Amino acid sequence: MKTGFNLHGLIRLKRRQLKALEDELRVKNKIVGLLKLRAGQSSRIQRQNKGYALRNVNINKFGITEGSKSDLVTRMLEKGCTMKEIVNATGNTYYPLIKRLYKHGHTIIKDGGYLRLIHKNEAS
Repeated sequence: MKTGFNLHGLIRLKRRQLKALEDELRVKNKIVGLLKLRAGQSSRIQRQNKGYALRNVNINKFGITEGSKSDLVTRMLEKGCTMKEIVNATGNTYYPLIKRLYKHGHTIIKDGGYLRLIHKNEAS
């Protein structure tokens, strides 16, 4: 008659339990991932259903929605203005907008503190 415990049997049992827990965790992570994916898809579907692309939105010659603050900034820059005037009118600097317009091929002229924007078709 054997006395004591079977160490190998205990290790196998623990390995099975560990494998079962790992499998359970994998399944839970997949479920959570699917739920997040579905949540993202549903919000994407809701955004599409709002019909942003279908609305009649007027855009200016720079591709910016008319009536927005960015449109105001582009109109100010076409006339020529300082960044201080832009901040006073909108409450923010619009350097990312200016950078984007420059990347799209429009000309930005900086003369002292004045900035002037020229459309790429008019700059020739």
